Amino acid sequence: MLIVTHNEKFHADEIFACASLLLIFPDSEIIRSRDENDFRKADIRVDVGEKNNPETLDFDHHQRGGAGYRENGFPYASFGLVWKEFGKKICKNEEISKKIDRKLVQTIDALDFGYDFFTYSDIYPYTISDMISAFNPSWEE
Repeated sequence: MLIVTHNEKFHADEIFACASLLLIFPDSEIIRSRDENDFRKADIRVDVGEKNNPETLDFDHHQRGGAGYRENGFPYASFGLVWKEFGKKICKNEEISKKIDRKLVQTIDALDFGYDFFTYSDIYPYTISDMISAFNPSWEE
């Protein structure tokens, strides 16, 4: 299977979405690109293509109107879309899949949309999204 996601800046949502897909399709290759030809060649598209359709293995949330909202009002980013489709299969347990969604997936999706869960005083959390961003080159590089 060929998985395509965007190149340039890393975000936690597509990193975790791709990692989850590798648990289902372990022999897959991942290409980071913004080339439409690569999108067409791909078996799975993550965070690109402006389409969310699990039947065609398209998991993007950038289309007009987004890709839907959870019951609690938080929108789906690419990790949430992949987890919604494959989380139970990955965990082999619905309860565990739901707990991972609540504790990890929703947080990463919400941070991708700019939600801020923390009230800062003297302590600043270092989130998974911060960790992923630290791998991006600075404007000087």
